[in-house]
Amino acid sequence: MRKFIITAIAVAAVAFTAHATEQGKDARGFIMQNVYHLGPAFNNVYTTTQSDLHGIISSAATPTKAVMVVCTTACHLAQSTSPATATTANFILPANTPLILKVVKGDSIRAVQFSSGGTLSVVILK
Repeated sequence: MRKFIITAIAVAAVAFTAHATEQGKDARGFIMQNVYHLGPAFNNVYTTTQSDLHGIISSAATPTKAVMVVCTTACHLAQSTSPATATTANFILPANTPLILKVVKGDSIRAVQFSSGGTLSVVILK
């Protein structure tokens, strides 16, 4: 009996997950927060010289309100509506830590190394 109940719960969980829609609603029709589709990705190398991904948000084919940012090594990250300048005074993003940022058209996102160079990856979220 116990095995049957555990199996029934597992099947119900899989069925619930399988019925989630692509419109950002769960099987019950409730809106799920922070549900995005991946759009184009942009990569740029940074060292003591900052990465240069200025203008990618305005050049994206689909309007967006958010991007996911990941750096392969710890980096200082800057975001601005004018060309951002990343310096060692900016926020430190740990290596391989995805960060979702709210953006507006024309935003610039740049990174500079914390201790060693790496790659800044920015993914447009739709």
